Amino acid sequence: MKRENNSLKRILVLIKIGVAMIIVLLSALVVVHYIKDKSFKASEANENELAGENESITYGIDKDKRSNIAIAFMDSVYAAGYTPMIYSAAYELIDDTSWNTSELERKYKVWLARYTGVSERPTGKPDYYGQCSMWQYTDQGYVDGILGNVDLDVAYFGYDGTESAKNLSPREETNPDVEFQTWIQKEETSEFKTKFTPCAENVTAKERVNLRSKPSVTDEDSVVVYTLEAGEIARRTGINFDVGWSRVEYNGQELYCVSSYIYVVE
Repeated sequence: MKRENNSLKRILVLIKIGVAMIIVLLSALVVVHYIKDKSFKASEANENELAGENESITYGIDKDKRSNIAIAFMDSVYAAGYTPMIYSAAYELIDDTSWNTSELERKYKVWLARYTGVSERPTGKPDYYGQCSMWQYTDQGYVDGILGNVDLDVAYFGYDGTESAKNLSPREETNPDVEFQTWIQKEETSEFKTKFTPCAENVTAKERVNLRSKPSVTDEDSVVVYTLEAGEIARRTGINFDVGWSRVEYNGQELYCVSSYIYVVE
């Protein structure tokens, strides 16, 4: 009975490996199809987090087979004319914990996730003895124009030009609304309003932020009324989560600013 159970386990593992390989190769085809119309100045990365956790399709597969599956994905992307790299946490790479690290490093660039605990750009290299072509050093950074925290990275490589799109067929013409604004004109007045979720909280600038007469940076009628500096307080009365604008009251005026440039204060 024990021998039969072991045989069944081996069969299930082989099925899981086959399924994982099929999923990965199909995923590579999807990725290539998605990016073939686009130009790039950076590599395409194969993200592999929680390799040893049951959320991963490679859970229960040994590190050599898991590495072969990742390499198969990157080989497929490389064969399509792109430069792939693998992304993983340091603890999964060190001492070949979850990956055949030396094999991965031999074939492709490694994008390492190893957080420093601070958001300032590091001046040295990561505490990691393996090869590292890119270092993700924090998940607590911020970038102007983006709501919430973002990952920040340092790349130890670069490209001289732009990788052209593989598909050069004519593109579908579109006319995007840059601001994605939802303006509603009131018939009885010439006033314009945008849709905001009401709120009542004090805010200040992370560094400085322009307070505008309209929630737009492209509308010719949108003028900068005041530049709020860090430490100066405005009262936010509304926020639009779709387009990232806030409505604020300052010095008796109703004005608008980009939400990612401000934060709530007590």
